[in-house]
Amino acid sequence: MLTIRWLNSDPIYDLKKANLTTIRKSPKDNKMDIEKFRELLLSEHSTLRFLSLEVFDDNIPYTVATQLVRHTKEHCQPEMSSGRPDWNGGKARDYTQTRWYIEKFTPIGLIRMMESRLCTRAEDTTRDWAYKLKTEMRRGNDPYIKEIARFCRPRCIKCGYCPEGKIGCGMRPLLKDIKDNWL
Repeated sequence: MLTIRWLNSDPIYDLKKANLTTIRKSPKDNKMDIEKFRELLLSEHSTLRFLSLEVFDDNIPYTVATQLVRHTKEHCQPEMSSGRPDWNGGKARDYTQTRWYIEKFTPIGLIRMMESRLCTRAEDTTRDWAYKLKTEMRRGNDPYIKEIARFCRPRCIKCGYCPEGKIGCGMRPLLKDIKDNWL
């Protein structure tokens, strides 16, 4: 089952405390209007690092899990079940089996991972899994996780060009074709 949840017991209080610490104040409550949260996401505010999300899947394809554990941008911490022969009774690795996968993300770390994994250049099974995660995020009851899901999209949509270099999909112009206008 694929799930996403906050690791903070009171994530909005923790975020407000981090924000208000910069001006030597304390939060009076744990409420934050969704527009303010959106502004923090848009600006990729450093205080978002005080929040931790857990993504867990107990039935993830091995090939997808190996792609996800490679993602280490923005303070992520991945783990997955092992297929080592010395841990499974000497059986050879079976790359067709599913694995258990868990990763701790900051909101920006999760968005960064999704930018890569939702790209049309990502392997189909990896991209399908990323869409499944985004669907779970949107389906849940937490308005802040739903807001993070709105920011989960291929990186080219955010930056306006394809960051994949020479191997883009053609949906956005390549950086080499537009950099003279930007720099």
